[in-house]
Parts: sequence; structure tokens; C-alpha cells
Amino acid sequence: MRRVSTVRSRVRPPWRHSRNQVSEKAGTVQSGRRGVVCLLIGTSTLISAAQQAMGQEPISAGWHHACALSEEGAAFCWGANTNGQLGDGGTTDRSQPTKVNTGEVFTTITAGASHTCAVTTGGEAYCWGDNSEGQVGIGVAAGQLERPAPIRGNVLYQIVRAGVNHTCGVSRSGDAYCWGGNRDGELGDGTTISRAEPTKVVADVHFRDIAVGSAHTCGLTSNGAVYCWGGNWSGQLGDGTTESRSRPRRILVTQPFTYVGSGGESTCALTAEGQAFCWGRDAASDGSFSNLTAPMQVARGIALTDIGVGRTHICSVAGDGVAYCWGDNNYGGVGINGVRVHEPFTQVATDVLFQRVRAGFGFTCGMSVAGRVYCWGDNSRGQLGVGDNYDVRDTWRPTAVKGAALGM
Repeated sequence: MRRVSTVRSRVRPPWRHSRNQVSEKAGTVQSGRRGVVCLLIGTSTLISAAQQAMGQEPISAGWHHACALSEEGAAFCWGANTNGQLGDGGTTDRSQPTKVNTGEVFTTITAGASHTCAVTTGGEAYCWGDNSEGQVGIGVAAGQLERPAPIRGNVLYQIVRAGVNHTCGVSRSGDAYCWGGNRDGELGDGTTISRAEPTKVVADVHFRDIAVGSAHTCGLTSNGAVYCWGGNWSGQLGDGTTESRSRPRRILVTQPFTYVGSGGESTCALTAEGQAFCWGRDAASDGSFSNLTAPMQVARGIALTDIGVGRTHICSVAGDGVAYCWGDNNYGGVGINGVRVHEPFTQVATDVLFQRVRAGFGFTCGMSVAGRVYCWGDNSRGQLGVGDNYDVRDTWRPTAVKGAALGM
């Protein structure tokens, strides 16, 4: 049964403030009168940077598509659309942002492998795209949705994250819920039974954020502890073993974290001081080919403010806005000219300064300090959002996503 929405009016999202004067290639940001930085796609204004402190996501990179939110809370997606993951009512790939077919006002958006989800200002979660294992959360596991639909249940969410065949979210009361495929226990309900609607994660802690990989999940508690569950063949649960688990278990590093991100078979977490710890498949930043079953500090000597974990590579942002990536660069997702499979910790080849990066499958999208969205790497499905007339030989070079399609 569809729950009754608590907010259905055209309420301005909390980040709706005046524009700001910012420079992408400078070390400072001049904010507007209310002290918020507005984000841009091309020439269009996007969600405030104040979202990061609230655990919200204005931009996300999936396997072959990406999405972002406008200042007004409208959702735009681009790239692969075979399963309707762009939410525009069709299945045609788009090489520049196209508006999701809904009038809802969103505060956060997440792109999975072939499905997408977003949360409204009222806390309602909507999903669309591939639903073969119930990852859209509408009560049945079949087919696909080419337009957003509300997920089942009466839970109001603060954040939702999409993976490959499963999705998870954190309620406003701090409970974690997951739905979709559950072969490896990634739903965290103590079973390996797939669920086509949200089921509560079995945990005696309260969460404030959650991260979803290919077949595992990690949650960040209100006191900064990280718990993981699901598939663990590459050590992605960070508990020192390769044993999969259907219930949350705390990682071996017990210091408090402020952010956790997962992708593929690896996970990373950040401390308040900017230290980054990663674990799982090829998570080390030194270019070595090895799986880490316990968290290892990476990028030593550089304080990081953000980190994005992709399918086979990881990207991050330092305190000065410089972006660094490591891992598989076959498609240029690391942001340098080369095709090394195990690229070590490397500065992205651009003079643009970033505040946020999100890694997908062979490509990356980042948000500059001026709020513009740039993408680089694999562009085989238009996931860089740069339009049709783009020289594919330079896709490793960060390029601004086209904004004309946003119509703002």
C-alpha cells in the first residue's frame, strides 16, 4: 500500500538560497549572504554544499549512468537507459542531462548499477529502473520501471543508497532498511532471502548513513562506528575474514568516522581529521594488486574531505580541492592519460578544484568548488553527460557536463 505523503506541495528544498560567487580554480570560495555554496550543472544551479553535512547526495555515479539534482530539487540523469534508470519514461540512452519524469522535490539521489532512487523533502523514497530482484522496492521483483514510483512501507527516510541488485536506506529515526537481492546476506536481516520491499536491518545501533556495494552493505552509526554485512569474498566487510555475513558486524578499526562509501567489492571511510581507511578488492592506494580484509590507511600524508568508491577505482578530494584517484584506469576513470589497470594514488589531470567526487564503473563525476559538475572516463553510453559532439579520445580529461538540457 502506498503511504500518504506528508509533503506534497512545491516546497523549496533547504538549500534554496541566493547564488554565490565562486572560482573553480582558486583556493577560496566566496559564499552568498547566507553562507551556502550553490552547485551548478553547466550554467544551471544545483543543490547546496550544506547537504554533505546532512549526509545527503546531490550527485551520484552508477555503473553506466549518473544523476544530479537541481537547486529546485528536480532530478536529472544521463547515460545508459536500457532498464529505464534515467526515469524519463523511455529506454533511450542520453548523452546529456534529461529530466526525470516526476514533479517530486528531492533532497538526495543515488544511482545504482541499473536503477536509481531519490528521497523527497518529506522523506519519501522513490525508485526506478531495473527491478529484476526487487531493488526498486515496490513489493514485486520483476521487470523494470521507466518512471519513479514510491517504495512500499510507511518509513520516512533521510538517505537511500542504490547498489547492483539491492538498495538500502536510513530512516529519520536512525533505523536501517534494505530491499532487493540477498544471496550473500546484503540486506542484513539475518537471512539470505530476497525482499521486494524494505526490511529492517537487524542491529541494536542507530545509523546516520549507509553505503551499498555490489553485494555488501556498510552503515555508519550515530557515534561514528562502521558496521558491514553481506558478501565478503574480497574482504569488503573489513572484519579480517572473507566470511560473508547476514547481520552487521563492526569493522576492525574502531576509531570514529564521519563518512563511509562503498562500491563494487570495496569500502572506504573518512575520519574527522581527513584520514582515509579502505578495505576490500584492490583498495590499497599504492597500486598493488591485493585484497584487504581489514581497513588500511590510504593516501597517507594528505587530509581528505571526500571519497567516492567505484566498481574498480576510487577517487577522493583533498582539503585544498585537488582530486586524487587510484585503481583501474582502463577507461580513464582515474583521470590521467594512460591505461594502467592498477594505477597508484594519482592527482587527476586538471586544474579544477573539487568539493565532491563519485566514482562509477570506469568513469567518475565530480562537483567543483564553484558547483559545476565534471565527468571523465568511460563514455560508451553517454555517462559523461557531455553531449554527442565530444572527442572520445580525451575522455580521461575532466569535462563539464552540459547544462542546457536542464532548462533553467
